[in-house]
Amino acid sequence: MNICPFCSSSGSTLIYGYLACPLHPWVPKTTPIISNLFGDINLVKCNTCNHVYNKSFQQSQACDMYQCMTLTNIPVNEEMIQSNMFVVNFIKPYLPKNSIAAEIGGGYGVLSRALARFVKSVDFYEPSTAINIESFPEDNIFFIPGMFQQASKQYDLVVMKQVLEHIPNFYEVLSEIVKSLNKDGLLYIEVPNLDYILKGRSIVDVHYPHIHYFNGSFLRLVFDQLSLSILKWDYLKNSHDICFLLIKKNLDSSNNITRGTPSRDNCEGSIIANNFSSTYDNGVENLESLAKCTFSLYGANAYSQSFLSQFSEYTSNLLTIYDDSPIGLDKCAYNHLSKFDVIAPNKSFVFNEKAIIITAYLHDLHISRKLRQHGFAGKIYTVRPFLDSPGLSDLVSIFHPKVHTPFADS
Repeated sequence: MNICPFCSSSGSTLIYGYLACPLHPWVPKTTPIISNLFGDINLVKCNTCNHVYNKSFQQSQACDMYQCMTLTNIPVNEEMIQSNMFVVNFIKPYLPKNSIAAEIGGGYGVLSRALARFVKSVDFYEPSTAINIESFPEDNIFFIPGMFQQASKQYDLVVMKQVLEHIPNFYEVLSEIVKSLNKDGLLYIEVPNLDYILKGRSIVDVHYPHIHYFNGSFLRLVFDQLSLSILKWDYLKNSHDICFLLIKKNLDSSNNITRGTPSRDNCEGSIIANNFSSTYDNGVENLESLAKCTFSLYGANAYSQSFLSQFSEYTSNLLTIYDDSPIGLDKCAYNHLSKFDVIAPNKSFVFNEKAIIITAYLHDLHISRKLRQHGFAGKIYTVRPFLDSPGLSDLVSIFHPKVHTPFADS
């Protein structure tokens, strides 16, 4: 990406970067680990509009990534189920009767199935080849393989939950979505919150599957440009995510915002770079304390992709990656040095490692309790930002300054 995908400016400031981030959370065990399974990160901030994006993202990889993409949004605990019901309840008071809805990029379609109970029909757009029409027994859900490209049908509601950050030409796609909305049509957008990443200095939230990094200030500029009004908005998951319910403005609404207008600058690029480097150094210091013992990760996801790449030289004692999703089992995660089996622990499982680092950190409290219930007695870390750590002695951020306890050989 040689120019900003929003304002087309060529000037940008590098704020963070690393090489060879895995494109997928796991692959079949027989897959050879070759260069096209990786992508580089050069996180930049546009000097004109302040948009933050990965300048090194290769648009040629997008088709392969999302058609063959490993879907990780199968709910594996009550918290994940409730997150979908939150969206339905957030939207439902504003839905007209017999609404025609669409969900774009919904993975396994759990949200669409919940939404289908309250609308006339749902068109489900999903590029992954893991999904087919047989996945939806409901007679009012219509599967459309591929991503939404242009307006060919009118909708009362379009839902994009954790999708916009993955779309290279996000503004053009949003423009087409707005064209597809009926008068007073609704658009629900939910994305990771850049302000949380910057405040928490969360380097594992910087990974290849995410091209764009949005905050509320920037998105409000985008919405104004597209003649969308905010009905309501909220922070989710302790401000890790941000969501908006938008309504299409009347066509005669005045709009003085241009795509070159800068959003509120949340931080100087050099300050972000220094903060991220500090987090990385803390992680190295704590991982060095694990150099003489074995450890595992819990959560095969984008955060583990980021972790395995940024800290690849500290993974020689990494035994395995635990994950609760059934689709990742009998597969392996990887970095440029090695492969790591993905397995599911259970109550009869025997843990052989001294420590476990939870990379599914949005669910770290639930996972840490489950690990103790399953008999794990070792040290439990999380990749949650240390500034957002739960403050429990039994669960410590791997990025917290000097939290490590050296392990003896046994």
